[in-house]
Amino acid sequence: METIKIDSIPESYQNQDGILSVSHEEESIVWLWAFPDLFPWQHSAEWLFSPVVGNKRWPGDLWGLDNEGNLLIIEAKNCRIQSRSDPFGDFEYLLKSHDSLVEEFSSDNLRHKWERLLKRELSFPNGYDQRPSGKTEGILPRSNHRKHIRKWKDLAKIIDKRIRSASYISTIDRLLKKRKNRNNPAPHFFGLLVRDKSMCFGLNEKGLQSKQKLCNIVKETNVHLYEAYAERKGKNNLVLSY
Repeated sequence: METIKIDSIPESYQNQDGILSVSHEEESIVWLWAFPDLFPWQHSAEWLFSPVVGNKRWPGDLWGLDNEGNLLIIEAKNCRIQSRSDPFGDFEYLLKSHDSLVEEFSSDNLRHKWERLLKRELSFPNGYDQRPSGKTEGILPRSNHRKHIRKWKDLAKIIDKRIRSASYISTIDRLLKKRKNRNNPAPHFFGLLVRDKSMCFGLNEKGLQSKQKLCNIVKETNVHLYEAYAERKGKNNLVLSY
């Protein structure tokens, strides 16, 4: 398990101790945007974009690339709600043709989408303020008018600095080229269960079925299940774990 300690706690969680009862699973995606090395994957990763919630063509909460050019697609669910513990079900539409190399997974298509969204993202001074209607596009999580990234404003500032750096842009360019040179291998799909206090129901029955269905379409080695949580340790210390 990967962990990192931060010295700031959002105001809405100041009255909680131990493992936080996180109000929305998208907050766990904000943590990964701030600290990509938190993701417990065998290769280092960098993030491309967080798709709009409910978008069937671009499902998941976070798309990224690892250092080998593999595409990583992550869907987070708050596992305190047993009926929602099915992160893999969101991928079924994307794979309905049983073709693991659909257009959305190609390096050229990913580059086009990333460049367009990054340009929109950087046209505003930061990634957390609410934006005017019709101008909400960007690479960062933006559910509920960016409410969830705004809650973690100190992390949002870290994210802003990262995505505006030449290093971030050159890294994505390099990883996209590597993916293209490898002929766009099948993605890795991740279900991420966000723990509430000490409770985590794990996958529900539908989630187990969705996971098996996905394994039948892509290799079982390309389907993964992780947990995440934030734990308060001391007055101003918070540990993020995956």
